[in-house]
Amino acid sequence: MKSFEAPPQDSLFAEDVDKRIREILDGPPLNDYTKRQMQLAVEKFIALQPDVRLDSKTLDDVMLAWSDTGSLEHYSEIWNKFVKHPGFKAHNRFQGSYANVTLEDLEAFGEKGCKELPE
Repeated sequence: MKSFEAPPQDSLFAEDVDKRIREILDGPPLNDYTKRQMQLAVEKFIALQPDVRLDSKTLDDVMLAWSDTGSLEHYSEIWNKFVKHPGFKAHNRFQGSYANVTLEDLEAFGEKGCKELPE
């Protein structure tokens, strides 16, 4: 029985990243408050640093940066306001599902002062 399975060499993740975490981050968008934020944080990191392979330490740093309320972008705060917006559940595209929110949606929402959901 294998307790740890190494990722393929062309994987985005280093071997020290737990298999369950890799499955969440490599998988389809999830309708889970925390797991979807993890996916979006990694997506943002990849957009900024596409050639960097994620190890456990880097992944921790990515999640800390996502939640840093002192940063200019403070994505976790934008996420919170986004999913708590009164129109989130009734919105044609989001329909209250975290899985339907993209990084571009969060960025557009943040640029509009977290007041208006994107189309």
